[in-house]
Amino acid sequence: MNCARLPAVIAFLLPVMAARAGDFWLVTNASTVLEDEKLWVSLVFGERFPLSNGESVISASTFVDRGPEKSVNCDCQLELNGAYSTRRGLRGPGVHVLGAEIGPRGPEDHVIQSAKAVVQVEPVEPADLSYAAPLGHSLEIVPVSNPCGWRAGQTADVLVLLDGHPWPGIPVDLFHEGDESRSGAPAIQTDAEGGASIRLSQAGHCSIRAHLDRVRDGLAGTQKESLSATLSFHVVGATDVSRMMLAVRSIHGDLDPAAVLGYRMGRRALQEMNLSGGAANLEATIWAPAASPMMAILDGVQAATSVSYGRENLRLEQTPSPDDTQAVFTDRSTNGRVICAVRRDAELVEALTNGKDAKARRENALWLATRSDADLFDITLMPATPGGSTNHVGAMMTAARAP
Repeated sequence: MNCARLPAVIAFLLPVMAARAGDFWLVTNASTVLEDEKLWVSLVFGERFPLSNGESVISASTFVDRGPEKSVNCDCQLELNGAYSTRRGLRGPGVHVLGAEIGPRGPEDHVIQSAKAVVQVEPVEPADLSYAAPLGHSLEIVPVSNPCGWRAGQTADVLVLLDGHPWPGIPVDLFHEGDESRSGAPAIQTDAEGGASIRLSQAGHCSIRAHLDRVRDGLAGTQKESLSATLSFHVVGATDVSRMMLAVRSIHGDLDPAAVLGYRMGRRALQEMNLSGGAANLEATIWAPAASPMMAILDGVQAATSVSYGRENLRLEQTPSPDDTQAVFTDRSTNGRVICAVRRDAELVEALTNGKDAKARRENALWLATRSDADLFDITLMPATPGGSTNHVGAMMTAARAP
């Protein structure tokens, strides 16, 4: 493992704990974020992943984010269900390893629990292997590949370290959101090199757990010790929309349905024209009603293709009805065009224009992000026309809508 680059580590210090119930998890609401984007991070004790048992198991908590740029101290807040959480941005692009360990709280307590999660702040360099750098927990699960890219149907490879050394014969199991963590599900054993391969059967929030009971000899005599470790992560499904959502949010500011539609149009046009984002010869004209939610298509197209008003290759034309909304993409070097016209579908127009609040708009944006292109817009391809002009978009609009 290349550990030359130190990971960004969040170390949690838990000075007082009233009770120790169930497993210990460190959960986040996302695995990929933009710099300074707010991220929920929670310390959770429970028996049903990733929910707290509802007990105030921790009386105080502080943590420090040792990010790529600087260290920041921040206090957690106690939620109503007893979990400790914070909402904050992670400073510096790259892989951030979030970790927590709770040691014995007294001479009669022989339990050590640790928890980890990995979050990447875009943009992340492909050579960033910080996810594989151990934090130094007594018992620790180290991913062999970046958990932020784990997908359903793949196999996740991990190493289990005991006091910093790969250790054989340690039980490891996987559970999904809503699973009882102590349900007696079969576990696999780490191999001779301390490795384990776990099949990720479904998308969603998951956690890998390792557990070991051992006896240690010391000055005070023989002492039993119980160690447990968890690694929590999000498994991506067949359709990964995280990067799309990040790109849209970076331009538009939030997850808007029409902005997502514009992004989908822009990406499809680049594919059809065999161009990349930022191509100097690309021009986009958006036809949309004035003062309408459909105007957000402009931001989505910009996020996907990097056209902009400042570069003078993004234009807006008005159309009287949302049903006539479309985007016309032109390769100025060949005069070839791609027309993406919004489908005249009542459910689609409703999702694009009638979000009642921010939550509804986000839900509609996710719905649009997972539909096929054919469900969202009709494609018209117009090949290169020597001597043609980009001023004929009005005629193209009529042609695209002709029965």
